[in-house]
Amino acid sequence: MQSLLFKQLLFLFLFVSMGLISVAQSWELHQADMFNYFQAGDYENAKLSGEKALEILKDDQSKVADYLAILNNLAYIYLELRMYDQAESAYLEVMEVVEPILTKEHEIYARVANNLGEVYLATGQLEKAKQYLEEAEKIRFRVIGFEDPNYTHTLRNLSKLY
Repeated sequence: MQSLLFKQLLFLFLFVSMGLISVAQSWELHQADMFNYFQAGDYENAKLSGEKALEILKDDQSKVADYLAILNNLAYIYLELRMYDQAESAYLEVMEVVEPILTKEHEIYARVANNLGEVYLATGQLEKAKQYLEEAEKIRFRVIGFEDPNYTHTLRNLSKLY
C-alpha cells in the first residue's frame, strides 16, 4: 500500500484540512484519541475511538463536516485492518454526501474515489476498482496536475490492475 510515513502524513492532513474545533467536547476527545492511536500504529483502538466519535456526532446536523472527516479517516483505518466491508460502506457514505456539495471535480472527491478503488483492489473486485481509480485519475489530472504525488499514487494503484 503506502509507506507508514505517507499514511501518517495523509491522516494528519485529513484531520488538519477538515479543522478541529478548539472547545473540547467528548466527540473531539475521541477524535484526538483516534489520531493518537493511529499515529502509534494501534489501529484497533483508533477504530474504537473513531466509532465512539461518530456515535456522538451521527445526529448533529451542524457537525456534518466533522462527521465526514472522522468517517473518512475511520474508513482508512478499516482498510488497514482489512475490514473491507466497513471501509467500502464508509467511503460510499462519504462520497454520497461530498459529491453534491463539492462536485466530482474536487480533490477530496478524487481522494475518496481513489481510496474506494483501493478497497476494491484489495477485495479482488477489479472492475469496480478500475471504475473508481480511473475516475480519480481523470479528476486528479485536471485538478491537481500530473506532477502532484497524489496523482502518481492513483497511477500506481491503476498499475496494480495490469
